[in-house]
Amino acid sequence: MAVIGIELGTTNSEGAHYDGQNPPLILPSSRPDGLEPSVVVYRKPKREQDDPILVGEMAASFAYRDPPNAIFSIKRLMGRAYDDEKVAAVRERVSYAIVPSEDPEDSERALLQPAKVRITRLARINESSCVLEDGDSVEPGDAIAS
Repeated sequence: MAVIGIELGTTNSEGAHYDGQNPPLILPSSRPDGLEPSVVVYRKPKREQDDPILVGEMAASFAYRDPPNAIFSIKRLMGRAYDDEKVAAVRERVSYAIVPSEDPEDSERALLQPAKVRITRLARINESSCVLEDGDSVEPGDAIAS
């Protein structure tokens, strides 16, 4: 059985395909080294057909145009309370707002909880990795993330 391994790093992420017989194959990305920036942009598209969520290289490029909606370094916030000193340090250096959520079910703020941003990144890597360079495919559910 083939699997996709995904490294969701703080700065960059990458994926690899492993079929159990050949050496792992780093999945193609927009960069030659196979790494993709761990950036997610949530935006209001100008045209209906535009994607409201950008990830990776495209998100990093767009981040300069819309810094408050470009989410990066989210891994540093995982599992931490709003009043944690590490969260305070991140708040000082990022362009997006980090606010406490009184109600975890608050639909607007729940969209941008650290775990959900990471899931968005993971899902996009998994989707884009399903077709390999040789035209072979892997089912989207067969992925391991770290």
